[in-house]
Amino acid sequence: MTSTEYHIVRKAAMDIHIYNFIPQNLKQQLVKRLANTMVQWAGEGDSHQLAKTVRKIGKDSAFYQSLDEAMKNGINRFIAEYDDEDIVEAITSDSSFWQSLTIHNTLMKMVSQPVASAADEQDTTAQHFADILPELVDREQVDRAITYLLRCIVEKLWALPGARQVRDIYSSQIQAVTAESAMKQVVLAQVQLLTQNQLSRVTRDALLQLATTIVEQKAHPAPPEEADSTYNNQTLYDAMSRHLYIDDVRLLSWHLREASSLLRELDPDNLPLGKREMLLGLVEYCEQHNALAVLVTVLKQEFPQVLADYFTYISSPLPSPASRLYHNLPQPDYYSFVGRERELHWLRQRLSPKDRVWLISITGIGGVGKSALALAVAHEYLTRYHELSEDERFDAIVWVSAKEEVLAVNGVETAALSGQTFRTLDDIYTTIAQTLEREDITRARSEDRDALVQKALQGQRTLLVVDNLERVNDKRVQVFLRNLPSPSKVIITSRKSVELAYELRLTGLSQEEAEGMISHEAVLQGLELDLEQRRQLFERTGGLPLAIKLVVTRLVSDDTFEQVIRWLGDAEGDLTDYCIKGQADLVRERNNSAWKLLLACSLFDRDRGVSRETLGVIAGLSMADRDEGLTMLQRLSLINRNVDDVFRMMPLVQSYAKDQIETAYFGEEMVKRWENVNGSRERHQEQI
Repeated sequence: MTSTEYHIVRKAAMDIHIYNFIPQNLKQQLVKRLANTMVQWAGEGDSHQLAKTVRKIGKDSAFYQSLDEAMKNGINRFIAEYDDEDIVEAITSDSSFWQSLTIHNTLMKMVSQPVASAADEQDTTAQHFADILPELVDREQVDRAITYLLRCIVEKLWALPGARQVRDIYSSQIQAVTAESAMKQVVLAQVQLLTQNQLSRVTRDALLQLATTIVEQKAHPAPPEEADSTYNNQTLYDAMSRHLYIDDVRLLSWHLREASSLLRELDPDNLPLGKREMLLGLVEYCEQHNALAVLVTVLKQEFPQVLADYFTYISSPLPSPASRLYHNLPQPDYYSFVGRERELHWLRQRLSPKDRVWLISITGIGGVGKSALALAVAHEYLTRYHELSEDERFDAIVWVSAKEEVLAVNGVETAALSGQTFRTLDDIYTTIAQTLEREDITRARSEDRDALVQKALQGQRTLLVVDNLERVNDKRVQVFLRNLPSPSKVIITSRKSVELAYELRLTGLSQEEAEGMISHEAVLQGLELDLEQRRQLFERTGGLPLAIKLVVTRLVSDDTFEQVIRWLGDAEGDLTDYCIKGQADLVRERNNSAWKLLLACSLFDRDRGVSRETLGVIAGLSMADRDEGLTMLQRLSLINRNVDDVFRMMPLVQSYAKDQIETAYFGEEMVKRWENVNGSRERHQEQI
């Protein structure tokens, strides 16, 4: 079999795996980026209506169908041409490939630039892709292959009908060729554009007019200091994301609307839900209206810390490509992380080398998003490695998890393959050794490993993430974590409080964040939900992220809305069983006072909550038993206490606890005491 025949057979057998996993919204974003890039090439000479028409190119059915074919052809070319068969198969079989933020950002950046030949770039690594195939040691090989694959795709995208001709005209204007030669290229491209009969006439005419504007721009270029193209959109977004809260973003949108007539149609009251979506929307809106300079001016006036961050990054030299971050982070099970902005900010502060805290715990009931939050902040330090200063970076990120099961639509499933969960301190040491590529630790005698691991963690700033610690019974693990050497730090996720740890206790998402997540999940799965349905889902899920994800998936899987609501209210269903039953059973078996308090708390309005004193009365407990029981419930994340010593519980916990009152031997007496207390309150209100 010849080499060519081999590649054809291999390509057919692999069935272009990663093409089948390309998210629909990524394709839509690529169309937008193609259109925006063409509009930017025309500068400010194009009319608003012309730019608007070009940006609707994705609605041209012929163009959009061609996009699908272009991406497939780009992957085909990579498979057929790249000279390392093993790395080709590994990449094209990776179902999580398109979930990588680095892949997404790099692809968008490549599309925004005039495309070079893929063949010329095969031996050049333009970007580090640390989160793709992390198990492979030769990172340069992986980076080179992925860069080539992305360039193959981008080159095919710019060969799309209409886009290719506009690009050729733009290229002719920036190349060092004679005016006569450039004009010949322009005329040829314009003729080709006129013959693109597969495009609609409106699209074709708009592209032709745009091409003419690009030619005219050669004679009257915009001053560099005023051209929006001088701003790095991604870096600007990153700086805003680090410094602005949701309320700041809304305020920014109002300032933008007032600052320029270009942005008069910006509607601050109709921004996307979620800070990330808001910021991306604002940057894209300003870019579409040639108003990035306006955005920068407003930031300078109202949020100077954002610009200070932005200019510090773009003016600093890039680190050496040889520098790398060792890690074994798994791919997230979400396309993009939604919400928890304040919690992320809190974690960044704790992970700073300026903060003396090294033992950090994220606690809460099952399904509240502990693991997702830990993974999100870890991936942030991974993807921003080359942006961070040397003292802020982690040299290694090590992930170990004791999670055995996850809840899916069809019930509980195994979380990891056998052997991939940890149970003992030795398992942690093995993972650290493998991630840091320290064979000396792997080969060392058991009695020598402690010292070697301590020395390794002292010698480089390492972030250790220990997931689901509550499932681990090896007491040596907590001793090791409490004595982690500086400058390394550890994030622990657990359903129970961790002794001596600086604790971040998670409850449900706020209504704004929850509705943002509901909308985000719905869009990803092609589901339409109205405002009232989103409100009901928030109230019934209490902002529990796992419940939100499963609800949307169930609705997509043909469950009716009423079925989903009933499922959420099932106190004995799989959601309750997975999220809280383990902790609740522990309370029932070990502390009868805590069990009574849990059930008593469920009788009260969860928004208003209940005081410590009232809970003690309803449960019929002494002060000592009451306080001991409340401490246990808090440690197990079954109830939450605010600064006013008022206790609340999440809807899922409340539903479960209320259901248990009916069968509890003390239930009837407890309800009577609750009715007496409520009656006294009502009589007191009437007297007032």
